[in-house]
Amino acid sequence: MLIGAAYSNVEYGNIAALGGNSAKFKFNTGEIGIKYRFTPSFYASIGYEYTKGNAVGTGAGGAVGNRHFNQLGVIADYSVSKRTDFYVGATGAGRLDRPEPGSTLLVQHECPATPGLPHRSVMAT
Repeated sequence: MLIGAAYSNVEYGNIAALGGNSAKFKFNTGEIGIKYRFTPSFYASIGYEYTKGNAVGTGAGGAVGNRHFNQLGVIADYSVSKRTDFYVGATGAGRLDRPEPGSTLLVQHECPATPGLPHRSVMAT
């Protein structure tokens, strides 16, 4: 079993469109993932990521931001030979947003899935 985790803090500064050179927007992101190999030819993994975007004041006295993002991803991969795999993966993402204080809460979701059949070629040396 393989377990991984990560955290990042990203800050955008000098956002003139939000009322001057002092406006800053910050994203704090934490993620965790687990990969488990059931057999030598089959593994599955799952990962979760949470992002919080801090609110930013505008030059007009308002605020934008305070966004929350959630993402969950899963994949299963089966190797039928040294060069060929079958896999299927899906990612669910959601956004929770209140663009301005007192405004309506906005909730958005999406969940695309992707099947695949990669075949690796052998390079001659």
